[in-house]
Amino acid sequence: MKVLIADDHATVRAGLRVILESMSEVELTGEVSRLEDLEATLESLPTDLLLLDFRFGHGVSLDHLPRLKAKFPRTQVLMLSMYQEGTLVLRALQAGARGFVNKESADTVLLEALKAVGEGHVYLDQLSLDALAGQLVQIPDGAIDSQKGLGLLTAREHEVFALLLAGQSVKSIAFQLGISPKTADNHKAAVYTKLKVSGPVELVQFAQAHQLI
Repeated sequence: MKVLIADDHATVRAGLRVILESMSEVELTGEVSRLEDLEATLESLPTDLLLLDFRFGHGVSLDHLPRLKAKFPRTQVLMLSMYQEGTLVLRALQAGARGFVNKESADTVLLEALKAVGEGHVYLDQLSLDALAGQLVQIPDGAIDSQKGLGLLTAREHEVFALLLAGQSVKSIAFQLGISPKTADNHKAAVYTKLKVSGPVELVQFAQAHQLI
């Protein structure tokens, strides 16, 4: 797997380089320290996976992600961040990232994350998954219908709800949560039934109506 690092902190790039160079499955093709150089580098260097700092380019890397995905559809993106907020994780997934990993846990989970994303799965480390699920169960004052619906979900269904809202397939949800696709599909059906929605569009509308995203 050919991997490119995009981070504007030299110490972070150095740390990631050490981790990646220890992995026989990975070929580090290069590093980018400025957002304005990223597209040209991707054009010149074959890249299977981009390790992208969430705050790269003074915090605008997320805004550029849809453009990058449209221009380089074969390059998967794994977002790295020191921040663990549910809204950030959700926005990254909705913008096209295939994973979200806290930089502090990168030395222990990065290989697992790279393999998962390389195989077409979505990968969230436990901190990211907890943050995402936590964000989506914060019920605003007055959201009576939301309380009735979300209050019926089990802890596992909250996680499935969060991943469904991020646009993940049953197969990816099963991989992410370490459960069978059949079990994931059963949880999906339970979420739809309890929230009284019939599909992904209504699921997003439900979340927007109750200020969950």
